Amino acid sequence: LRILEPGPGAMADPDVGAPLQRPGLTSSCVSCEKCHPADAKFCRECGEMRNHNRQIDIVFNMYTGSRKLFRRMDLTRFFLQARQLQQASQAADERTYRRLVSDIRQLYDRVLVQQSDQGETVCSQGFTPESFQTFLSRVAGLLGMRGTSLLAALLEEAGEGPASDFMTKPDDCEAHRAVNAELLISLGKCVRCQSKMQDCAKFCRHCGCSRPRSSKSVIAETEIMLHEVARKNMVPIDEVLRLHLQFKDYDVNDSGLIDKDEFEQLLRDQLGLTAAEKTPLAALQKAYLTCDRDASREVDFEE
Repeated sequence: LRILEPGPGAMADPDVGAPLQRPGLTSSCVSCEKCHPADAKFCRECGEMRNHNRQIDIVFNMYTGSRKLFRRMDLTRFFLQARQLQQASQAADERTYRRLVSDIRQLYDRVLVQQSDQGETVCSQGFTPESFQTFLSRVAGLLGMRGTSLLAALLEEAGEGPASDFMTKPDDCEAHRAVNAELLISLGKCVRCQSKMQDCAKFCRHCGCSRPRSSKSVIAETEIMLHEVARKNMVPIDEVLRLHLQFKDYDVNDSGLIDKDEFEQLLRDQLGLTAAEKTPLAALQKAYLTCDRDASREVDFEE
C-alpha cells in the first residue's frame, strides 16, 4: 500500500476530481445539435426548450462518478439502459441487442474522433461533458427518440425526477400577443412575443412559437394549386376559380376540406331543397362516395 500510495510530490490523476456542476444553459440543442444564441430559451431549428448544463452533468456523473471523462468502460451500463429505452420507444426499429451495442460503439468512436479533430487531444481517452451531450443526441436518433426525451429518461434513472424541473420556463407571452399578425410576419417578428426572428429560424428562440407563413405565400400556393387542377382536369381556369369560391363558402372551418355535414349542405343547395325538406340519404351517400375517392371521409377541392 505504501508503494501504491502517491507521495506528497506525486502528480494527481487529471481524470479524477470533484463531480461536475457547470452553471448556465447548454450552448447547443440536445435534439438537433444546432447552436443556441446566448439569449435563446428555445431552439430556433426544432423548437425544443433549452436545457441546463446541470442536466447533462447529472447524467454524466451517473456514469463517471468523480472522473472527468466518459470512457469506453462506462458504455456497459449505458448499453442496458439504451436497450430498455429502445424497447419502450415505438419509433425505434427492432434491432438485436448485439446490433444495438455495435451501433452505439461506432457512435462513440465517431464522436471521440470528432472531439480529437477539434483539438482536444488531452481528452483522447474519453468524452468531455460537451462531447457527451453530442453523443446523447446521436444515440437518441439511433433509438428513434428526441434528445430531450432521452435526457429526461436518464435523469429519472439518476433519481433526479422529471427533466422539466431543470428546464427554463417560457415567459407569459399572452399579454404581448400581436394585434396585427400579418404585419409582424412581414417584419420578421414572432407573432406571440414580437421578438425579432432570424431569417433561417423555424422557431422563436424566446418563446418556442413556430414561424407562420404569411398570407401572401399562402395565396401564391393556392394559385399554383388551382392552375395545376385546371391543367390536370382540362378545365378552364376561370371555371376553376369560380368553383373554388363556391368550395370556400361550404368549407366553414377553412380547413381546405369538406366533411360530410358540409357536403350535405352543398348537395341540398344544388338540389334546391327547402329547410322543411329532408335530404335524400341515398343520393347523399352515392354522391359523397363518388367524390371521396381516397376514402378519407373528407373531400378536397380537386375531388
